[in-house]
Amino acid sequence: PVVAGVGDDTLVWLDEGARVCAAIDVDGARRVRIAGPGTIDLYPRAQGCDRQFRGGGLWGVAKDWELPAVWIHNGAEDVSVEGLVALCSFRGICVRNAKRLRFRDVKVWEKWYGDKHTNPQMTHDAVYSMPEMNRELAKGKKLIANPGCYPTASTLGLQPMLKTGHIVENTIVIDAKSGFTGAGRRPALNKLLTEAENNFCAYALGGGHRHTPEIEQNIAYITGKDLMKPETWQYINFQPHLLPQVRGIEVTIYATCDKDFTNEEVYELYKDFYKDEPFVKVFPSNMPVQTKWAYGTNFVEMTPTFDSRTHRLIVSSVIDNIGKGAAGQAIQNMNLIMGIPETTGLMMPPMYP
Repeated sequence: PVVAGVGDDTLVWLDEGARVCAAIDVDGARRVRIAGPGTIDLYPRAQGCDRQFRGGGLWGVAKDWELPAVWIHNGAEDVSVEGLVALCSFRGICVRNAKRLRFRDVKVWEKWYGDKHTNPQMTHDAVYSMPEMNRELAKGKKLIANPGCYPTASTLGLQPMLKTGHIVENTIVIDAKSGFTGAGRRPALNKLLTEAENNFCAYALGGGHRHTPEIEQNIAYITGKDLMKPETWQYINFQPHLLPQVRGIEVTIYATCDKDFTNEEVYELYKDFYKDEPFVKVFPSNMPVQTKWAYGTNFVEMTPTFDSRTHRLIVSSVIDNIGKGAAGQAIQNMNLIMGIPETTGLMMPPMYP
């Protein structure tokens, strides 16, 4: 499950098992209505909450929503695409965590997912919004594609140095690790406690993870490449791993630069670049970030460094994969397109220890 945005102003519940399960209603009463099968069965902790909960189908409650938040679980995109088109027309705004909307060129999606896209125009019209990268493109739009978890930690960890133009093309390597919630709630043998505890492994070896082209598309956007010409994008090596923990992502990014820097210089570069971003925290080289620092939050925290011997930038970037990597960023995007402060309902400290 993905649960995020609990605060005085917002409460959003998103779950991959229910077709549509949450809406944010930011009127004076701060009401939240939940639609979807067996909501309280899925989330018994919601019992007794000081909110209004209501079951039922999408159209039964959509008329009361100020902003629909839609999560489509894997394999259900074909069923829901027509409803999404209608919903956007009916209500005007829709935020969706769905892989089919993340690529401007549908051929990229078809190549990596091995399927025929059912609505290319919808994908072309959607705005992929990572606010710290391209918030201006999302303002006033109807359909937002929320970024993936690995791409969020990776893209934001690369962005400041990419903007300088000093990263040598095709030299980026991303060594990524995620907690088991990144694999969803559905049961599987490798998620059993006896299998996962005290265990660590790579998966999608050989460059086949589907977040690879999303990161490459983001790099193309930051460096001014044409998003409809993927043949001009630079390649990366992206290798994910499963951590023996519930939540959290750490990515260690390596990239060769055509100019040498000191640790202090890259720290100042990153700190200055993100100085006005409330959800980004930058730390010096003697303070390597930890996944617990972002636990249960919408923050991305990073430690940028430079190895002058190998001429390589090395950045450690951490997020909560179901916070900033999913529902937290969806709420941030909702706030953005509704014209309210992006921090609304999201400025809570991490859960610790």
